[in-house]
Amino acid sequence: MSAKTTGCPLCWVEAHSGNPGNTIKQETAKVRKILKARCPTISVRMGPGTARNYIDILGSKDEFGRFTTAEKSCLDFFGIDYGLGGGVVMDWRAREKFLKEHDGGSVATPDVLDALEKRLAKNLRKQVQSGLAEIFTLANCTAVGREIKAGRNVTGNAEFGIRMCIHPKSGPRVDPSTLEFFPQSKRGRELDEKFIQKTNMMLETGGFPQMDPNLLTRLREKDKEFEQEIAERREKEGV
Repeated sequence: MSAKTTGCPLCWVEAHSGNPGNTIKQETAKVRKILKARCPTISVRMGPGTARNYIDILGSKDEFGRFTTAEKSCLDFFGIDYGLGGGVVMDWRAREKFLKEHDGGSVATPDVLDALEKRLAKNLRKQVQSGLAEIFTLANCTAVGREIKAGRNVTGNAEFGIRMCIHPKSGPRVDPSTLEFFPQSKRGRELDEKFIQKTNMMLETGGFPQMDPNLLTRLREKDKEFEQEIAERREKEGV
């Protein structure tokens, strides 16, 4: 072992394996260029000393010292698991796999493209589930939100949430003391239409089936039945 490699086992391995240190630097630079093109706020650097065969990926840190939401979304795009912290260590195997998938030379192979499409589709589904779950939870429809986030009958639960939680907030009203009926306002009808339209767009983006195309019509029919029921009660009670 020469003086230059004494005390540095990795240096000796590099010198005798056809994988000199400058190759690791070049590969680290490629990883950095690819990641920062999409995630400009993260830091990508080669490990120090004998750890230089590893790559440190560090976030700009949110208030809790973790990757920001935008950085997490970016790492999701590349299939990089970031855990709960603000940094990721990429070993040589992960680096090799990353460059095979995302470096310009081999990224266009059918197998890699197919894997990338599947990963993107999976990430989109998760994002749509999380988004819809948050919306229904905000509407105090927590059970529906929980089911959607878990991926159980996403479309069916979205329909159920609209019928049971969303429409009742914008639909017709009745004064229980006087039985006076207040039809759904124009604004309420517009909100129903927009909510159903946007929900269907999200479902389509995530690769889920769209909701019943007659959902809005059925909601309006139920409203008319409700109005008739109130009218009959008023007549019966002589109001």
